[in-house]
Amino acid sequence: MPWMQTPGASLRYRLTPGQGPAILLLHELGGGLESWDGVVDHLPPGRAVLRPDLRGAGGSEKPRQPFSIEDQAADVLALAEALALPAPWHVAGVAAGAAVALALAARAPAQVARLALCCPATSVDPARVDYLIQRADRAAAEGMAAVAEASLAASWPPEVTAPAADRAAYVARFLGNDPVGYGLANRALAAARLDAAIAGVAVPCLVLAGQHDRLRPPAQVQALAARIAGADFAVLDSGHLMPSQAPAALGRRLAAFFA
Repeated sequence: MPWMQTPGASLRYRLTPGQGPAILLLHELGGGLESWDGVVDHLPPGRAVLRPDLRGAGGSEKPRQPFSIEDQAADVLALAEALALPAPWHVAGVAAGAAVALALAARAPAQVARLALCCPATSVDPARVDYLIQRADRAAAEGMAAVAEASLAASWPPEVTAPAADRAAYVARFLGNDPVGYGLANRALAAARLDAAIAGVAVPCLVLAGQHDRLRPPAQVQALAARIAGADFAVLDSGHLMPSQAPAALGRRLAAFFA
């Protein structure tokens, strides 16, 4: 997997060559481009697919200065343009990656033709802001293991029926995060303000909720979908980490939407 230096950060990415419009897949907080491994084989064949590690995650640059959701969107835009991906693109994001997808669509509306928001984490209520800041501080001070159990209790509850091996693989990747980069990504989500981006969505939009998602329950996600003109809404048998917990079902939904 190559890296590219964008104006904001060095990004690791995986690009599957193909024809356009290209599909961009943006991972969740604590994830990486591997989060989409089980999804890509279900996408429309012959399409270009770009999966970056967002700033602060995976193999991408781990800054020690604060950054924002908009900064991460600018990184993705610079990467996609540098790679000359066939546009306008079809963009899918999960959880915090959905926030980045919205920011990308707001930044470059002519470059985004379709938008899929999976368990979207697009805002944070005041009570949860404190939790995210505390999680950021604890991860930075004590490492990822110190926050793993509490994070996964909400994002991968017992009701999720994904194989135990898939959960073990996800936990291993989660623990491999850089704690400081993960903490800064928590702070970026806590500070996200995307009301204007949501109101400005003017392309076909698919909004997916996880039936067992304790962080973004279906009713909350449906309320978000109602704010987007013409958005399609559906619920999948999943928790918050949809690409890892329901990869085939998610892949089929995206394939139909992006076909």
